[in-house]
Amino acid sequence: MERHHQQTDPGLPANFDATMAWSATITKRTCQAYRKGSSSSKVAAIVSGGRHNETVATRLRGPARLSLLSVTNQRCYAARHGYTYHRLTHNFLHASECIACREAAERAGRKKAQGKKPLNGMWNKQFHLKYALDAAPMGTWVLWVDGDVLFTNPDMRVENILRRARRDTARHPAAAESEDGLEKPRWPQQPESSGSTHQCDVVLQSHLNAGVIALRKTCWAMRFLDYWIAHRDWCAYPPLRDNGPMILALAAAMRGQIREEMSSPPYVPVTPRFDADPRGVCTESFNLSGLAYTGSRVCVTRGGFENRTSESTHDGLGFNSPWQPGDLLAHFLGSVYGEVRSCFGRFVGVAAALDKSCACAPSALPCGNSALQGLVNCHPQATWRSWAPPHARFAKGYSAY
Repeated sequence: MERHHQQTDPGLPANFDATMAWSATITKRTCQAYRKGSSSSKVAAIVSGGRHNETVATRLRGPARLSLLSVTNQRCYAARHGYTYHRLTHNFLHASECIACREAAERAGRKKAQGKKPLNGMWNKQFHLKYALDAAPMGTWVLWVDGDVLFTNPDMRVENILRRARRDTARHPAAAESEDGLEKPRWPQQPESSGSTHQCDVVLQSHLNAGVIALRKTCWAMRFLDYWIAHRDWCAYPPLRDNGPMILALAAAMRGQIREEMSSPPYVPVTPRFDADPRGVCTESFNLSGLAYTGSRVCVTRGGFENRTSESTHDGLGFNSPWQPGDLLAHFLGSVYGEVRSCFGRFVGVAAALDKSCACAPSALPCGNSALQGLVNCHPQATWRSWAPPHARFAKGYSAY
C-alpha cells in the first residue's frame, strides 16, 4: 500500500515551527504508548522523499529524473514483500533557518542576506521518517532510502539484514579498546539483550551514511531522531549536511546520553568555539575512540545492506562500497557527479527491465537477478575524510568495526 503526499497536503504542517510541534507530538504519543519489550523484527514500511512527484519525470533531466525513475524500483520492491511504501514530496522546512549558514556568511565578511536561509532539503528526511514511523505499528521497523538507492535483489527481505546486523554488532563491537588511551565510558543503564544478539532500535551501515537507515518504532528511536534534529546546526557543512549531526546523535547514544525518560531540546546551539573553529570542533566530535556500539541501541551492518556474511571478504565501506550481485541494494553516493550518474543510469535501466520481467507482486517471488551480473557499481573515492583535517585521528568506531 502506498501513501503519496504532495507538497500542498493540508494534513501536514505548513511551516517549520508547525513541523517541530507536529514532530514533538509524534514523539510524545509514541513514548506514552510504547512498552519495553514490544519488540518485532517485522518491517512495516519503506519511505523515501524528494522535491518532485513522478508525473513530472518526463520533463526532468539528470539526477532528478534518475531519482524519480528509482522510485518505481523502490515501490516495486516494497510491493513484492508487502511493505507499505511512502513517497513524500511535502516540504517540512518552509520558513526554517539555517543558523550555521548565516554565521558562516558573517564570518566570511559577507553582508547578511535578506530573510532566512532555509535548512538544506536533506533535513526533510527526519520528518519523513517521523511520518512513516507514526503510521507504523508499535515495535516494527521503517527503512529510509535516498533517491539514489536501487533495490537489486528482489528475493531478499530487509528483515534478513536487520537480524544479521544485531548478530554482527554483538560479535564485533566497535572500538572495544581505545586507540587514544581513553577510558571506555560506563553507561547508566544497559539495554536489554538476550543470547548473542544485540538489542537495537536503529540500524546503520558501517560507514555511517544516512542515505539508508532503519529505525524501529520505539520511544528510544524517537529520542534519537529528536537529538539528531536538535543538532541541525552542528557539523552540517558540505558535504556532510545531515550526516554530521547524525554522527553526533550516534556518539550520544554510544555514551548512554539518549534515554527514553529524557526528552531532547528542540534546538541545541553550537558552542562559542564552534564559531571560530567549526571543523576542528567537528573533528573532535567525530572521534569515537573508546566507544562501543554494544553500549547503545544502534546496530551497524559491517558491510552495508548486502548479502554477505560478516566473515566474507569485504572492504568494510558499507553502502558506498562497490556493489556485488546478490546485494539487497546499491546506493549511488555522489550521483550528481558525471561518472556516478552514468553508472546510476545504467543500473536504473537494468533494474527497470528486471522489475518488468519479474512483476511487482509477491507471487512473482522468487525472481532471479541475473540481469545485473557483470555490472560494477561506482562511487566517488572522496569521503568525509577529505573534509576533515589531514592530521585528524579517527577511531575504529567511525570507519569500520
